[in-house]
Amino acid sequence: MVIAKLDGHYGIQSTYRVVYGRSTNPRGPFVDKAGTDMLNGGGSELIVTHFPMIGPGNGFVYKGQPGENRDIYAYHYYDGLNGGHARLSTICNFFTL
Repeated sequence: MVIAKLDGHYGIQSTYRVVYGRSTNPRGPFVDKAGTDMLNGGGSELIVTHFPMIGPGNGFVYKGQPGENRDIYAYHYYDGLNGGHARLSTICNFFTL
């Protein structure tokens, strides 16, 4: 399970980040690398702020073509070098973590 976590700050003050958890059951529980349940604050970091990319989150998974073994995760972030304007970025094969 991949989720975006937000503490109420937006723009260049954002602490938005993308975390994930794993489970052997599609109904959960989903836990992070340390074994902490995501319902109890757990979540292993997938994408976090690295200037100039601030507050990455709110993503979507695009499945690759059949036989391609390539998934794409598209997400937004705030551009710290451009006044905090929203930008879109992608990463590929993020499920191999």
